[in-house]
Amino acid sequence: MEMRAAMYGPIYQEQFGHLTSVVISDPAEYLKVIRVDGKYPIRFPLEPLAHYQRKRGIGLGIGNGSAVKVFAPALNSSNASH
Repeated sequence: MEMRAAMYGPIYQEQFGHLTSVVISDPAEYLKVIRVDGKYPIRFPLEPLAHYQRKRGIGLGIGNGSAVKVFAPALNSSNASH
């Protein structure tokens, strides 16, 4: 990722099989994107990772939409101290 960020800049597209993804390697740029997501962001899982997690009975993350409001404050407060 660091090599591609040096070549293409802090935000670039990456092809993962048949999926195209946008990679944001700069934390400041990532914060800009996250802040415009709105109160209840909807994020899609990477299918290979989601399949792996479902197969092993692992949760897919904190959720989407209004489910995020339950977990996000706890995550934000724990990350603030690091």
